[in-house]
Amino acid sequence: MADNKIMLNRIVWAVSAFPDEKPLQRRMAEMLRVFTRKKEIPIQPVHVLSPDQLFLRSTPTYPGWSEQYLQKAEKSLHELLRQYHLKGMLRPKVLIQRHYSLTRSVKTLGNYVKRTDLLATSTHAKRGVTRFVLGSFAETLITLSRAPVLVVNPATHKTRTLKHILFPTDLEPLSNRVLREVVSLAKAFGASVTIFHKAVAPLVPIGKTATNVDIYFEKEVVRRERETEALARWARKKGVKVTVVIDDKLLDVADSITSFGKKQGCDLIMMLAQNQPLVANLLGSVTRQVVRSAPCPVYVVK
Repeated sequence: MADNKIMLNRIVWAVSAFPDEKPLQRRMAEMLRVFTRKKEIPIQPVHVLSPDQLFLRSTPTYPGWSEQYLQKAEKSLHELLRQYHLKGMLRPKVLIQRHYSLTRSVKTLGNYVKRTDLLATSTHAKRGVTRFVLGSFAETLITLSRAPVLVVNPATHKTRTLKHILFPTDLEPLSNRVLREVVSLAKAFGASVTIFHKAVAPLVPIGKTATNVDIYFEKEVVRRERETEALARWARKKGVKVTVVIDDKLLDVADSITSFGKKQGCDLIMMLAQNQPLVANLLGSVTRQVVRSAPCPVYVVK
């Protein structure tokens, strides 16, 4: 891998032809403008035309419904996208999915992209019962996509530069592998990187005292500091300015990441997808929680 190049062949922008989310799409357009500033990367806008994405109650039974909406979608996309003036913008494409199924809609888009693409999308950041009932196109896409996904949410600030990348890691091998892509992107934009690790205090085992657990935790934090510093040394040898943060505050992991990103004014969070659908749906993975509330765009690496 060439560390000073943006290794993307194409950006596939999942855009709504009938948006109730124009501010979100505007934020994504701003981020794509930043991404294509160093290198003109083709941007392929794509809309999935399906009953669920049209917010219909069920699959229409009358013939020709998709063709009827297709013309409206193509006209709407043309009018919507011409206002952004993005370099490398291609003619928008509409993919038809005729069943009332969020998963099928996501898979239709997923089958269109390649591993070397970057998928760009937005999320309304629904929570609780509303999210459980309606689902989320963006979050399902993160779970099922074979390509990396760039996400903005309603809390995402306006992005004009890419100078500070936040890389949260649990120090597991899969997560640390993401650092190569972080360094590559940082070098391309001249950005600094913060390697962020949340040290989660262990539960007190039966038969152990809190004092013994505290001693263990202190030693564990020291061990994790050594591991993160080793990652930082590797990145610095590649020519990237890196700082390390070990957070041991009593905060939820996702809240710690988003709070730090907001306080430090980070321009992008890059992290690994956590693709365990059952666990993620029942408990909410850290990645999903960060995607919903991050103050800046989130780049989810597969």
